[in-house]
Amino acid sequence: MSILWRRLLPSALLIILLLASVPYAQESLTGTDDDSSVVISLHSFVDRTQIPLNRTFEFVVRLQWSGDLQRFEILPFDNPILQNFDITGSGSSNTVSIVDGVKTAVRDYTFTLMPQSIGMGYIEPIIIKYTDMLTGVDHVLTSNRIPVKVTPPVSEGGVSYWILLPALLLIVVIVVFGRRYYIVKKKKREAAESEAAAENIPMEEKYLQELAAIVDLNDAAYDGVKALSHITRLLRRYLHDKFSTPGFEATTGEVTQFLYDHKFQDHFVNEVKDLLSSADIAKFSGKNVSRADVEKSYAIVENILHKGARDELSFGELTTKSENEN
Repeated sequence: MSILWRRLLPSALLIILLLASVPYAQESLTGTDDDSSVVISLHSFVDRTQIPLNRTFEFVVRLQWSGDLQRFEILPFDNPILQNFDITGSGSSNTVSIVDGVKTAVRDYTFTLMPQSIGMGYIEPIIIKYTDMLTGVDHVLTSNRIPVKVTPPVSEGGVSYWILLPALLLIVVIVVFGRRYYIVKKKKREAAESEAAAENIPMEEKYLQELAAIVDLNDAAYDGVKALSHITRLLRRYLHDKFSTPGFEATTGEVTQFLYDHKFQDHFVNEVKDLLSSADIAKFSGKNVSRADVEKSYAIVENILHKGARDELSFGELTTKSENEN
């Protein structure tokens, strides 16, 4: 028995050594080459284990080994299987540095994740295959399952939009009604200014503007009878407003008698009498009024208005309406 054991012992030791040299899957794998020890490790982690519903976080898969960056070929792998999370972004990076005098290579795969609902979420184990380019041997690494708690959403910028909404609505209302108030006030002010400006315009200026508007001497087709009627009616209104003469219901004789009684200049009274009489004749006779007669009547009334503006029409004991009011 002892002889047989002595014969089998070397073979048993050789088998044990061969089994010990076979690689296997784990989170950290150690291999040895002729020069130095080469260690590759897989670490998976998140930047936080508790995340609000309206925030994102990062899940990182990190491969690290000592030696050259090209020593291992990392084979493509699928995105992580997620529960209660969505991938909103991803990326990878490679770095090489000297750690404790040893060249160290790091390859990071980063996934940006967004929660779906409040509660627990999970990142399932991720499987990564790689090839040792020096030996040609393939290996497999597996990460751990990672739980992450999803909490209620936090306010954006530290202030809830729901809190700001009433204030924003109030600002909108103030702006709208403020603008409307400004427009109304502006229109009222402009109307008041226009009214004040109109009140400051002398009476004669208003009548001169009206005279130019009702009779266009450049219009070759105007009706002479109507034009003369417009001119004399304007004159009657002016005399009534300025000197309180009888109104439209009064006859030509009554108007001129009023002017005589108040001692107006004879020349002025005769001009008014001739104008009013001409209009009466044209109205009742039906005869046409020539352009020359219309232009003459227009010029006489225009001249009367200019004289009235210079207070050259009053005479004797005459007092104007404005003086009576004072």
